Amino acid sequence: MLIRARCMLVVVVSCAAQGFGIFESLQFAYDVAVRWTAVGCLLGAAAFLVFAELTCEYGRGAWNNASGTAVLLELARRFHANGLDQADLWLVATGSKEAGLNGMRHFMKTHKLDPVSTFFLNIDSVGAPRLHYVTAEGMLATFQSSKTLLAIAEPAAREFQATPVRHREFPSDALIPLARGFNALTLTSSYETPPEDRLLSDDTHLDVRDDALLAASGLAEDMWQVEIVAEKDEPTYQRIFDRYGIDPASFVMVGNSVKSDILPVLALGGRAVHIEYELTWEMELADAGTVGGTEVIAPDEGGAAQKRVGELLGGEHRAAARAGVEGDDRPAVAVGDIAEGLGGVRVAIAR
Repeated sequence: MLIRARCMLVVVVSCAAQGFGIFESLQFAYDVAVRWTAVGCLLGAAAFLVFAELTCEYGRGAWNNASGTAVLLELARRFHANGLDQADLWLVATGSKEAGLNGMRHFMKTHKLDPVSTFFLNIDSVGAPRLHYVTAEGMLATFQSSKTLLAIAEPAAREFQATPVRHREFPSDALIPLARGFNALTLTSSYETPPEDRLLSDDTHLDVRDDALLAASGLAEDMWQVEIVAEKDEPTYQRIFDRYGIDPASFVMVGNSVKSDILPVLALGGRAVHIEYELTWEMELADAGTVGGTEVIAPDEGGAAQKRVGELLGGEHRAAARAGVEGDDRPAVAVGDIAEGLGGVRVAIAR
């Protein structure tokens, strides 16, 4: 609709320019060339619409995008039951996607949102068995997905076997906030062997898998269970323990600050792993060796640090624990990744 309106405006302006003789002194009739280019675009769009109306079937819309709506409703149920008091959660079902993302355009136009504190998680066509998170999308201009949301999605995706993809087809609703500087990311899915015409007559509920919807719901829910706090102290950790029902004895904190990452957790009965980093803020300095029950492993070539941390973080702690390591631009990473990357660092383990 917007393109057609612009083409009509070009035709009107070029006619007015010719009427007033604005370009008469030029050897080339620019106004005529521009006008007929716009007319050609209008005729091409009209021909496409007529062809589509006469030859195409109407889509049933089960996979694209009733599946996304189903996940939206499931998330509403989960967050209503479990709560999400660290953020305002909006569940938005937009329309007119195939007509130029008009639903999302209207939402962005009618709401004043802060690009810094507003995050968009777009759930689009998630009824197929292969779950993905989109790293970049766009047909002509490519927009990279939010680095912050990608950093959160990567570790969470492993549990649901979700893989990264670049979306080069018709853009999703996430393209609008991405183009306007917001943090946005799309969850989608694909078929290993696509059903014929799945977007049209065969796009029924029979092609939407319940386990795929639950996987997408689980991934979306886990992505919002990342805590970003202003202060890492005992009350903050205790609030997180209470919110998620975590027994401090089963909690392991991994970080490079003894003052913020280690001591508060130990005081609450948890365990902690201190990884030395070459740059530490002076206000965060403390000696890990003074902590009672601390085992210090110096840099080595034999992999003792990896082995010892792997033992500490093994079993039931591996999937549940998260580490916030300053100096790493990822806000949350699985502790298993840290255990695998500890070569040549000094590690203090508080037990």
